[in-house]
Amino acid sequence: EARKDYTLIWWNVWVMLSMPAIQLAWSTLLFPPSILSYVWCTGLLSDHACVLLSSREALAPRVGITLVLGLGFTYLGMIVWALRKYG
Repeated sequence: EARKDYTLIWWNVWVMLSMPAIQLAWSTLLFPPSILSYVWCTGLLSDHACVLLSSREALAPRVGITLVLGLGFTYLGMIVWALRKYG
């Protein structure tokens, strides 16, 4: 009788303990696209922002941020490739 367990598979202590890790994984996946969409969709003359940039002036920071993010994903791929060798 003491070994009978009536916990639900959809909600138990292990599900509760894994929730911060799941939230971190989703936020890690969704943060780069949100940053890129913000960078590429704001800051033009038509937006009436505080710092007004022409299309050509806004291209440099946008491409720069995109390249830095691409470099980060490249390093992530190399890290995953290196860790696969260790099993």
